[in-house]
Parts: sequence; C-alpha cells; structure tokens
Amino acid sequence: MKTNENLTLISILAVLSGFLFYAYEYILRIIPSIMAPQFSAAMHVNLTTLGALGAYYYFAYTPMQLVVGIMLDRYELKKILTLAALACTLGTVLISISNSTFIFGLGRFIQGCGSAFAWVGIIKLAAIYVPKKYYGLATSLGAVFGFVGAAFGQALLGYMVSSYGNSIALTLVILVGIFITYFIFNELSRAEQQNIETENKSIASTSFKRWLRQFIIVLKTPYIWAGGIIAALLFTPTTVFAELWGIKYLTKVYAYSEAQASFISSMVFIGWAIGAAISGVLTVFTQSKIRLIRYGSISAFAISFLLLYVKLPFEILCFISILFGICSSVQVLSFTMGRDVLPAKLAGITGALINLICVGIGVCFQRLAGTIIDIFWSGGLTSTGLRTYSVNAYKFSMLIIPLVLIGCFLFTFILDEKKKKFKFPGKIFKDKKFTITERLDKYKTLIRFKH
Repeated sequence: MKTNENLTLISILAVLSGFLFYAYEYILRIIPSIMAPQFSAAMHVNLTTLGALGAYYYFAYTPMQLVVGIMLDRYELKKILTLAALACTLGTVLISISNSTFIFGLGRFIQGCGSAFAWVGIIKLAAIYVPKKYYGLATSLGAVFGFVGAAFGQALLGYMVSSYGNSIALTLVILVGIFITYFIFNELSRAEQQNIETENKSIASTSFKRWLRQFIIVLKTPYIWAGGIIAALLFTPTTVFAELWGIKYLTKVYAYSEAQASFISSMVFIGWAIGAAISGVLTVFTQSKIRLIRYGSISAFAISFLLLYVKLPFEILCFISILFGICSSVQVLSFTMGRDVLPAKLAGITGALINLICVGIGVCFQRLAGTIIDIFWSGGLTSTGLRTYSVNAYKFSMLIIPLVLIGCFLFTFILDEKKKKFKFPGKIFKDKKFTITERLDKYKTLIRFKH
C-alpha cells in the first residue's frame, strides 16, 4: 500500500484543512478565559465554578485519545474530520445560547470530543499526503497554526468582546467553524477524486481481530512510548506555566500587573510557533531528531531559571519567554518518532497514543503544582475567604519546570536513534528486536504492507 510520494496542490490543501482545524481547536480552548466575566454573570456562578465547567473540554478531550487513533485509522478521514469539526461548531452554538451550567458544560464537552481529532488528524493527513522526507516539517507547521491560532484568536476575540460583546464574538467563532467544516469536507473529497491513495480504505476493510493485533503492535513498540514521554516532559512546562500558573506566579513573585503577566505568558506560545517552524525546517536537513530534542531541552532548562527565578525588566522577560517557547517547541518532533518505526496506516493510533501520554502526564503535573502550593499554605485568607499563598510556595511549585526539562535531557541518552530502540536490554521490555527491519519482518503477516 503506497502513500503520496509527491507534493501536489490538492495534497497541500488536504493537509491545510487539518492545520486550520487545529488552529480552530486552539481558539476554542481559550474561549472561557477570554469571556469569563460575561459567562459568570450570565449563569450567576463564580469564577471557580466557571473554571470547573470549562474543564469539561478536557474531560472529553483526554479519554477520547483512546478512540481517536482507532477511528482515524479505520474509517474515511473525510467523514471523521468533518464530523469532528461540526461537533466543535455545535458545541460553540450551545455555549453561545447557554444560560445554565448544564448547557455550558455540555457545549464544552462536545467541543472537547471534536477537538480531540484535530492534532492527531494532522499526523494522519501528513502521513498520507506528504512524502516521508517532509513529514516532520508538515507536523511542525501544523503546530505553528495551532499556536498562532491561539495568539491571534486571543487578541481578536478579546477586542470583539470588549467592543461588541460576547454574542457577536461567539457568532464569529461559529461562522469560522462552519467554514472550516466545509473546507475539510471539500478538500478531502477532492483528494479522493484525484485518486490519492489513502491507507484507510484497506484498514477499514480488515477484521476487528486483525486490527486489534495491529493496535497491540503499537502498544508493544517501546519507541512510541519514548516519544510520548519526551512529548510530555517538553510540554509540561508550558501547561504548568503558560496555560495555568504563569499569570499568578508573575503577579505574586515579581509584582507585575495582570495585563503584563498575561502578555509575558502569551509570549511562550509565540515562541512555540516560531520554534516549531524552525524545528520542522531543520528535520529536512538532519536525520537526528533526538539530537535536536536534546539541545532544545537543555536550553529550555537553562532559560527556565531566568524566566522563574531572576527579576528582569518587562521587555527582557518577554524576550526570555519567547526563547523558552522556541526551545521547548522541539517537542513537536516527538510525534514523528511513530512514523519512523511503523507504517502510515497506523499513524492515527501512534499519534493518539503519544498525545494521550503527553496530555495525561501534563495534567498530572498541573495538579501537582497546585498541590505543592497548597502544602505551603500558611493559613492566610483574603477578606472574601480565599486562600493567600507566599512567594516561596509559588517558587517551590515551579521547580517542576526545570526538573522535568533536565529529566527529558537525560532521557534522550538512553535511546538509540539509529536502531530505534532503548540502549539497555533490561527486563522492562522482553522483546529485544526493536529495529525497524526486525520489527516489520516479525509482524509482516499482521501489518501486511508493501516494502
């Protein structure tokens, strides 16, 4: 079974549809933070309750990774991704008309279900429509679209909300969702009409028993788990700092205003967008992804101390945040590790497994950071009864960031990139045949693809 060997306009547009979907998904993630006061007033709830309702997005997104890869590998991408984008749009419609916590939570849950397909969809589209040489570049550009979507969406929606109100802003988001849904359906239909081979056609016709064996192959491939661990360790600092605790940390420890702290935190995402593009280009000229990951992780480790523990002027700290994002963005290369060891027909499962490990570990570290802050609570309360925390509580909690980055750096040394295996035999993995050739020979009766 062959995949597309040449870049054509139709194949580029097919992959672009996935890029746009991922950018849209990132916009949906940040909607509650942009419109929090309006939602809170409309439903008569406090911000704590609103935060819990917003988390319904991740309650759907994370466990959905268990089935996303299965569906993308077994069924037509056109149908699956179109329905996923439509779900995101319908979830936004529910949020726009909600005046109750149930409708709002349901809308976020539906958004999370649809969004779960966005990143893995890029991985699958790139595996099918992009030559293997440019696979790393394609996935990196997909990440760029996501982070640019977050930055642009935050700025535009913030302006729309302040100038025209929630209703107009959400209507714009819904219209964008409708356009992206149509674009995905149209471009993937054109790709099918041009007879660009999609390996989904063959895998959808296989028996469930045979597919299950292929799924087990992915689970038993240690190099895939290595990719997931690297992805998690490199993305955890961003989830802990930029997505959750960064604003509170900068306002408490360095007395920046919330506006300044928010801007500094957002610069991490700008750095990710820049760095992901650079990483993608570098993969075209070098075969060593692990070396790039190693350099990026140790650089991010060093920069994290400047970001967290040195009082710097606002402008310099913004620049440091961008550098931190650039170095951390080598994380996108971890998703290409699955493509290095298994065929394109299993790209959905491998990408979903790596993403599941990444998101799952990241959520655990987010919670750990909050737990550490609570451990150091000295009993202080505000006039409204909210807990107050010391500077040291925040500083100790953020030690998670340099620790996971140095952990990622050290982890790369136990991987043999040439043979795609761990350097030590150990007893953890009983099967010692981890090279691409040996693995494909061993399981060729199960995978059955043409060399």
